Amino acid sequence: MLLNSNRISRLEFGEFVVDRARRKLLRAGQPVALPPKAFDLLVFMVENPGRPLTKEALLRSVWPDAIVEESNLTQNVFLLRKALGPHGQEVIATLAGRGYQFTSDVVELAVPEATAPPPVSAFQSIEATSSYLVYEEDTEERIAIWQSPLALIFIAASLVLLGVAGWLGWQRYEDHAGGPPVQVVVAGFQGGTGDTALDQALNTALRAGLSQSPYVTLVPNATVRQTLGMMTLKPDAELTASVARDVCERTGSQAVLRGTVAQTGQQFLLTAEAVGCADGATIATFSQVAQDREGLPRAVDKLAASLRHGLGESRRTIARFSQPLFAAQGRTNSMEALEAYSQATVQSQSGHFPEAMELLNHAVALDPDFAVGWLDLSSYAANANNRATMMEYLKKAYAVRSQGTAPVRYLIEARYASEVQGDLFGAEQSYKAMLALYPRNATALSALGETQRQIGHHADAANTLSRALVLAPNYAALYYGVCMEKTKAGLLDEAKQACDSGIAHGLDSEIIRLGLMKLAMAKHDPQLYAQQVAWADQHHSPLLFATEAQADLLEGRLHDAMMHVTQSCAFLGPKQDAVCSQYYFGIAAEMAQIGEMDRARQFIGNRTPDPADSNGLMALAVLGDQKDAEAGLKAHELAHPDSPSWEAEVGALVRADILLQQHRPAEALTALELARPFEGAGLDSWYLRALAFEQNNQPDKAVTEFQRLLKAENIDPANVDIPLAQLGLARALAAANRTSEAHQAYGDFLSIWSHSDADLVLSGKAHAEMAALDTPGK
Repeated sequence: MLLNSNRISRLEFGEFVVDRARRKLLRAGQPVALPPKAFDLLVFMVENPGRPLTKEALLRSVWPDAIVEESNLTQNVFLLRKALGPHGQEVIATLAGRGYQFTSDVVELAVPEATAPPPVSAFQSIEATSSYLVYEEDTEERIAIWQSPLALIFIAASLVLLGVAGWLGWQRYEDHAGGPPVQVVVAGFQGGTGDTALDQALNTALRAGLSQSPYVTLVPNATVRQTLGMMTLKPDAELTASVARDVCERTGSQAVLRGTVAQTGQQFLLTAEAVGCADGATIATFSQVAQDREGLPRAVDKLAASLRHGLGESRRTIARFSQPLFAAQGRTNSMEALEAYSQATVQSQSGHFPEAMELLNHAVALDPDFAVGWLDLSSYAANANNRATMMEYLKKAYAVRSQGTAPVRYLIEARYASEVQGDLFGAEQSYKAMLALYPRNATALSALGETQRQIGHHADAANTLSRALVLAPNYAALYYGVCMEKTKAGLLDEAKQACDSGIAHGLDSEIIRLGLMKLAMAKHDPQLYAQQVAWADQHHSPLLFATEAQADLLEGRLHDAMMHVTQSCAFLGPKQDAVCSQYYFGIAAEMAQIGEMDRARQFIGNRTPDPADSNGLMALAVLGDQKDAEAGLKAHELAHPDSPSWEAEVGALVRADILLQQHRPAEALTALELARPFEGAGLDSWYLRALAFEQNNQPDKAVTEFQRLLKAENIDPANVDIPLAQLGLARALAAANRTSEAHQAYGDFLSIWSHSDADLVLSGKAHAEMAALDTPGK
């Protein structure tokens, strides 16, 4: 069907309207940004709905007086499909080997009178002509008028207005973007130099240049590797044209970026193209020449900027977010530094962190201003549990952060705030600022979610991690994070759905089973808990065995808890002795909390807690080793100067524990005030504050704190503070002469401990205290 080509009429399809008179595409009355040629192409297609349109016909229609490459057509089709949203691929269908077809039904609309251009009358035409003739006849008079001060002011104002209009027009041109943001798979430069290290470096440089774009989102390398695994290919399989398109479609992306390298003598020719993953058509092709090896980073920077514009990004954002990979272009050894960095990335992806750190140290030695190199070094040091080295590298990254790309600067500032300054709220703001520009950055979303978890904003953390999961659906740790944060927020059914979804995605693993085990404890669901225990036994899971030990202690079963910790360490092996010690001291500290100090000391035997580890420091305080605990606390304070988050999460709690052991409750309460901003992150501050109120003979306030803890038990359902808070509540109610409530609270505690070991002193005390409530005069 061929519609009326009257340019005054408007054409409607779906939720869109093409206003040909005003050259606008409207969606629900709002304009949709389109380049001029893309709009012309759309008009021609909409005027010919249902007809097969050859590429030749489309080229003649849109570029009638020019000879252009077919890639211009492909690029504009790509931009149109993006502008039309999720169904753009269906509305503009590809006819293999022929062209395209506009498949949507089109309706011609009448134009409202207010929008139609006014007709040009004969009177207006004559008046304009007469004005010109009068000017010709009365030249001297006219010149006199234009020489008057009023006329000069008018001319100056007009010139200013023309300048402003021109500037605004240019700004609009600079800001113009061809539709919504796009997600791409970077296949990178495939061979070409015969030097694997150089090829890897070029790919790293290309990703660095593209990753600065707020408009173009890159599918993470880890997601590509996982997708290849799901395709039964090796994670490091070459991204050929067909494989890359398959990855593109599986990750819900729109285009593949790939390139080639040709070398002649010292000179390199770099070519890159964007290819639509739906039809394999070339969207845009660009090339750059590097005169020598050291000129390659600059050539790749320019190539990345061209690709960004070819995909529809505005010139303004490209100019604003195009920090060169090396700030001082032509810097000696910059290419060698880039090669070392790219090889380090490959090593880290295989879990070879010592080798990766060695390569990165070489890179930053060659280029001390290599901001992302220092940042990655700090991350690898953190993976190795070397906090002092991590802090050193992070401080160096912060010092040269201005040399990094925009995403790198945001990440450095956020991590510096979190790790060095201990300012979690500052880190949260940095991540949010980054996400305002890069809303689809999975790394920033994951880090923000973790920061919100540490602050205790669990509902926010669950929402943030859910957004990250949409972008990276093949990460088991993200499913666990969503599951646990929803559990802590009290959204137990949604938490179950998150963990189950991870298993349905083929990611059944120890971390997801941990989430289900803790969820079962929060829901008090014995069947769900038993399923995870069976999985742990079948897969010999050290992490789940250690969590079972915590669950045992919740019910007063010390023998089972010690057995499960021993079982966990047996499967960890000697190489994981540090982790094993953390399990031992964690359980020993909880044994001491329930009054079994001697058995706790016997359980840890000759093991020595590491005061540099926060778990070891807490164990020293609870086990009564006050001298060592105070020495460790001072060492930690020196390592965390002016760190409010460390002070709240560790320092205040350890200090309060020591003060309570010394029967100084008022000072303990003062120390715990520092923990208030982060109370929702855990249960310990509520428990210690309640104990301090008890010691300070303020039972009513102790009741309030114990009740707050018990209402928030989902935050840490495996914490022994929960049954101890139930017992503490009973004692505080009894001290406040609220006998009937105290009786109920004792009964609740003894119900939790109904299967406790028979020889526990605390169990006997609870029975005796409850009986005393029923004895007159007691």
